[in-house]
Amino acid sequence: MKLISHVYPIISPNNTAPGYSDHEMGSVIEKDGTHFLFYHYGVENGWAIGVAYSQSPYGKFTMSPYNPILSGSVAYACPKVIKIGTDYKMVFIKSPSDYYLAHPNASGDLLLPWVEETNPILLNFGYPGSVVWDNRQFLIHACHPVDANDEGQIALATAPLIDGLWTKFSGNPVIDYGRKGDFNKYGHAESGVAFDADVFKCFLSGAERIIPPRNNRLAYAESINGIDWTIGQPLVKPEDFNYRMLSEPYTFIRTEAGKK
Repeated sequence: MKLISHVYPIISPNNTAPGYSDHEMGSVIEKDGTHFLFYHYGVENGWAIGVAYSQSPYGKFTMSPYNPILSGSVAYACPKVIKIGTDYKMVFIKSPSDYYLAHPNASGDLLLPWVEETNPILLNFGYPGSVVWDNRQFLIHACHPVDANDEGQIALATAPLIDGLWTKFSGNPVIDYGRKGDFNKYGHAESGVAFDADVFKCFLSGAERIIPPRNNRLAYAESINGIDWTIGQPLVKPEDFNYRMLSEPYTFIRTEAGKK
């Protein structure tokens, strides 16, 4: 595995419209050579969903002038976009932690406001890290339940179709709190899972301490079924890059000229 040798901002808060306050990672997809980064950011009434774009997955990304692409009277957060055939769907949460779907408008332009679908697809399931298709079913890995420190276990829900029926795995959590001395002793932030070459792959954000300053680190994890995970030691530490913490990662598998 190629280890990350540098960490740097690919998008930064902007104190003027269309976005301001903190930006939290959602998901990345590639379409026709352009990479789209979906995120949520702080607004007056909580959180709204925005998108930015770049020719390179390494950025820097330019925020869409049409942001927010989804917002309302409650918080909209954790956008996870997936391509299904030729279509795109967004799974996101509305306060407190119910899951909904959205799709692009009739133009298909991912930078324009999206169309929210009416009914929730999954209730009370914390913060989603990702939604993936493993050639059999859709899977959501989420931080659930979320504790008072905004960390938690990693839980799984599955469905045959993106709009359901979603079923929470009876054996949750699939990743539990770590033990004393582990990098994830105090749990995990939501962490995006990718499905590649019949293997689930994830950079897992774990909290070794919760007393400020928190110091979430990233470790690589793999699974052949999305349930049983092998977790390595931290590969990326915030102190190596003069950051306070590394949290809410999204794993993006980039295919280039037939190679990954």
